[in-house]
Amino acid sequence: MENRKALPITLEDVEFIVKDQFEMIIDLAKYNSFCMGCMGKNEPEMLDLKVVLNEMDDLIFQGKCRYCNGKMKRYIELGESKEYHMRTQLIRESKQNKN
Repeated sequence: MENRKALPITLEDVEFIVKDQFEMIIDLAKYNSFCMGCMGKNEPEMLDLKVVLNEMDDLIFQGKCRYCNGKMKRYIELGESKEYHMRTQLIRESKQNKN
């Protein structure tokens, strides 16, 4: 396996990778995360989403809690889909070529 690093990507990149699953994945990241600051007192909602494509080509969403501004994260596995893998490789290549 090639030496891959975590790579910040945009929401547009996420949409390119997952295509018709985009809305479902965004909803999962925004509304199905846990905030340590609220400890379940409020319905979770992650704001100011940032996304990292990790070494295994899974997505890590990072943001802040709508209610307490605490840090939130959500890890979403993309699985071993050849289609997703091909698109993540295209994203990695395009980002490397820009640098």
